[in-house]
Amino acid sequence: MFAAYCNLLEQLATKNSAWVENSRELLPEAQLRERLAVNNTAASVSQETLHSLFINQVKVRSLSAAVITPKSTFTYQELYQKANQLAHRLRQLGATTNTLVAVVMDKGWEQIVAVLGILISGAAYLSIDPALPQERQWYLLSQGEVKLVVTQPHLNCNLSWPSGIQRLEVNNKQLGEVDSSVYGGNRLIFEQSAFSVFLIGKMSAIAPMYGELAKDFCLLEAGHIGQLLMNTAPTQQIGLCPIGYLEFTELQDLFHLESSQVLFYSFVAGKIDLLQTKHRNSLPISTQLSDYLRQKLPTYMIPCEYIFLDALPLTPNGKVDRKALPVPKIGASKSVAVLTPPTTEIEHSLAKIVQELLQIEALDIDNNFFELGMDSLKLVQMKNKLLSALQVNISMQQLLVEANNIAKLALAVDEQLTLVKIKQKPLSNQLNNDTEIFQI
Repeated sequence: MFAAYCNLLEQLATKNSAWVENSRELLPEAQLRERLAVNNTAASVSQETLHSLFINQVKVRSLSAAVITPKSTFTYQELYQKANQLAHRLRQLGATTNTLVAVVMDKGWEQIVAVLGILISGAAYLSIDPALPQERQWYLLSQGEVKLVVTQPHLNCNLSWPSGIQRLEVNNKQLGEVDSSVYGGNRLIFEQSAFSVFLIGKMSAIAPMYGELAKDFCLLEAGHIGQLLMNTAPTQQIGLCPIGYLEFTELQDLFHLESSQVLFYSFVAGKIDLLQTKHRNSLPISTQLSDYLRQKLPTYMIPCEYIFLDALPLTPNGKVDRKALPVPKIGASKSVAVLTPPTTEIEHSLAKIVQELLQIEALDIDNNFFELGMDSLKLVQMKNKLLSALQVNISMQQLLVEANNIAKLALAVDEQLTLVKIKQKPLSNQLNNDTEIFQI
């Protein structure tokens, strides 16, 4: 700045034109050259994409570990094969440039396969949190004009999907999909279901034991198994619908079945809501309100207590008199006799923290924190107490959505403490563990 000031004085003293100039370049020449050099950022733009960079790594380190999970490890080659297989299927179903394919998944290696597969197919991906309310999920799918969804088996079964959406599951098995044409006149029923169940018998293995009666025996057993499935599935919120004649030849090709394998029984299935099997009018109004709000709001925003008033108390000025409102009895719905108490050391430590914060005596490890009276300020205080007392840093996102009761929070804390122990292991132990993983 001082050099610019001196330069200005010199120009005013030596040049008459300096007095009438509308704009002045005050910086010395040396500084101007330096500024031009710094701002000269022109460079060639790489044409590489996320998936092309990944493919380049597959070529040079195909047998190296690309993804490591608590249960399995995938090399670059294995990851590429899964992603490429998914991409091929997506292209068959119409995925192309300028189209969106939704990824609706919980955290896991499947997310990586899904994103790479979609990008390799030429489409773009739209990530949707499966924990969002159904109405929000459907809105995002509609706004994105999504026709294809890549998801996980448990979510495909448990979530509700709008009509016209085709879903592909990513798992450790080969990707496969039953074409609805095999169902003939029942095609519409199949397209509205989440998955299919087939009871198939291998006659070459059964015939030596039962001779000519082998097929009759299989039909009888399939009937018993089918009845058992239909009776027990609703307890897991699964509905089964028996389906008749199918084009079994296409199923044989899809599942690589032998000629001696015969279809005896088949179902289409999907999630059912047990509440819908009851008369809504018989449910308490508070339960109906909670059920409705679960379709609209995240779990942590749903009120934990409802109090019904004939009219709101007002002040003389006509405003709501908050002091006159009744105090909700939060956390008093369960008696001490039926509470699930903490059992592990971590659960006891967490329960003590929560009880001190909320000033409560009895605590159920499955109670949602917000149902017990937790608010955002107390949640921040709990986060700080966890950091100081247990040396774990649980994010606010986890506390709001994933770890919102003692049982779930204990798992999150235990996971962090385990990771810390792993990082503190000697280097030689880590190398031995890596070698074992590669052998698997």
